[in-house]
Amino acid sequence: VAVLEVPTAYKGAAANSMRATFNSSSIKNIEQMYETYYKNIYDRVKVRDSIGYEDNTSQNILTVRENYDITDIWVPDGKHEYVSVQARAIFERIPSPDEDHPDKPLALAYPVDIDFTSITIMPETWVFSDEGFSITTPSYSFKFTPQLEDNKVILKYRYITYRDHIPAEEMKQYKKDYDKIVKSLQYSLSNNKDL
Repeated sequence: VAVLEVPTAYKGAAANSMRATFNSSSIKNIEQMYETYYKNIYDRVKVRDSIGYEDNTSQNILTVRENYDITDIWVPDGKHEYVSVQARAIFERIPSPDEDHPDKPLALAYPVDIDFTSITIMPETWVFSDEGFSITTPSYSFKFTPQLEDNKVILKYRYITYRDHIPAEEMKQYKKDYDKIVKSLQYSLSNNKDL
């Protein structure tokens, strides 16, 4: 059984929104909602401990802590097994280019500032060959920083929007950036079952 721990700090308007959610819904309903969210990634996930949160009203920061058990996290694929690692919180906020109107401006969620770190503890020392990269434009910025510490695969992301749309003249570059960003937001960490 694998353990998934998810601490999330919400600030500003996002903290206000989460505070309203906790005030208007029961903990059980929120747990069910979160569990359903993760079941779209991992089939056999269950809440491990009751969801908790810490509310720092003076700084307007609300931190939510979630814990889950995942049974059979390794997915078989021929001679290999893999575990999926996703930065879904960022993926959900990055709009896909409009293929039917590639030269028109594209709406952006704004303001957005997401600092996302995934730490996956593997059963042995791991290899991760992809390199990090950063992109900065007048409309958005994105940074991907992968790190290895023995058996820990650490994937760090930062996504910021600077306005509520991408102008038409930036769309050609955005399509290239989008493909590169989305590729970095999901990895299948695989091993050889014969090893």
